[in-house]
Amino acid sequence: MTAPSFAQAKWSVPQLQELGPRDQVRSGKAALSPAEKAALRDITGRAIRACLRDPGLEDPTTFGSYLESLTVKRVFLNEAGLHGLIVQGWGDCMCGATGNCDFWLIAEKPSGFDVVLQTIGIQSFQIQKTVSNGYFDVILGRHDSATWAFTTTRGATTGERRARSCLTMGRIGAC
Repeated sequence: MTAPSFAQAKWSVPQLQELGPRDQVRSGKAALSPAEKAALRDITGRAIRACLRDPGLEDPTTFGSYLESLTVKRVFLNEAGLHGLIVQGWGDCMCGATGNCDFWLIAEKPSGFDVVLQTIGIQSFQIQKTVSNGYFDVILGRHDSATWAFTTTRGATTGERRARSCLTMGRIGAC
């Protein structure tokens, strides 16, 4: 009998979610309210303006078209049903060569919108059922190359930037 691999012994590899063109604001899939669009404009505005100053080859050329190209998914952030938005950048400026993009996790609270987590270089995500500081934990994934991936589990709290755990996955003998 062989010993289990590291991944089998220590990790349950999650089914990570990825956003794509069908999730762009312009598609209307997320059905954002005017208040949500205004919050998205405020929260992502700095990154969009930086991209407009130094755009990628096929990036949007206006603030509005960049805002419409962002990808968005509605999520629940805790057991009490707090609503939130997963937002990812789009295009050459906000994403790397293997697809890793700017990433925001935004909570919709009665007092307004809060950025719960903001980071860069994220390809995929999964909201967990475990809770840290009142929010579900989030597994974030990124591609370090075409054949290597890295995931971290983060407690979703403002200011918490330490990874709670990490996993690197790769293909041996990749084509």
